[in-house]
Amino acid sequence: MHRVGRESVALLCDRLRRQCVAACVPGNTLRHIHQLSVRLLCDGLAQLRVFPGLTKDTLASGAYQAVYPHSVGAPHDTLLLRAWGV
Repeated sequence: MHRVGRESVALLCDRLRRQCVAACVPGNTLRHIHQLSVRLLCDGLAQLRVFPGLTKDTLASGAYQAVYPHSVGAPHDTLLLRAWGV
């Protein structure tokens, strides 16, 4: 894992949060929103190259849990930021 800029992490977290909040509509379950958050996180991690050599598909298969070991809605963002060295 390499260091990424604080702004990059903040933008990723904000984008993920906004899209998950927008998905909070009747008919969408918490599970659906969590799956959306995982997909968005894996896309963002791959783009930022937080884990060099890992593709978004590899991240989605479970590697993301190193920085997101909980479900959406859990107040653990500080764990994610600490893992990224921010």
